[in-house]
Amino acid sequence: MSVNELGGGFPPLAYNIRAAAEVMGISQSNLRTLIREGILPAVRLRGRILLPREKLLEFLRQNTDSTGERAREIPEHIKKKMENAKKREPNG
Repeated sequence: MSVNELGGGFPPLAYNIRAAAEVMGISQSNLRTLIREGILPAVRLRGRILLPREKLLEFLRQNTDSTGERAREIPEHIKKKMENAKKREPNG
């Protein structure tokens, strides 16, 4: 029985890398950097990396102010890693 058969319409409990990056509006490489640096928690399940929905929401709440703007700057060492990861992307 699928989730849709059980009443559907529920938001996912966790997102894979592709979906989480899309929802957050960042590249998959940047998201992987945030995970690798321990900034965003992730779970490995049967070889897949999943990001719990609540942890994504918590991260976004902590890193934005009431106007929706970024509340604090990303640390320089994380910015550099994110830039380097973007340069390694095929279309980056």
